[in-house]
Amino acid sequence: RRYGKGLYFSKHSNKSHEYARDTERVFNGERHRLMLLCKVAEGNRHMMSQQRMDENEVHQLLSRGSFDSVVAEGQGVGPLNFHEVVVYKEMAALPSYIIVYKPP
Repeated sequence: RRYGKGLYFSKHSNKSHEYARDTERVFNGERHRLMLLCKVAEGNRHMMSQQRMDENEVHQLLSRGSFDSVVAEGQGVGPLNFHEVVVYKEMAALPSYIIVYKPP
């Protein structure tokens, strides 16, 4: 968890595919994964360029009401290669679709 305990999302399916590892199952001899397509309310965003934020730092900012989400803009290379959004309240994410797919 780069930015503390929260719900992680990305507008890039490649990044979401990385997070979907734990959903992998075998059906009829073929591997499948699940991915949720969600509507996410970011609220007050804390923009990040660093690849990690200490759990204590996240907790302090959340307790002050400074922000509702962390948004990390990826650079296309390195650890922050994709755009990521982390929200810290379950009600900020509304699942709309379940996508079942075969990983490459």
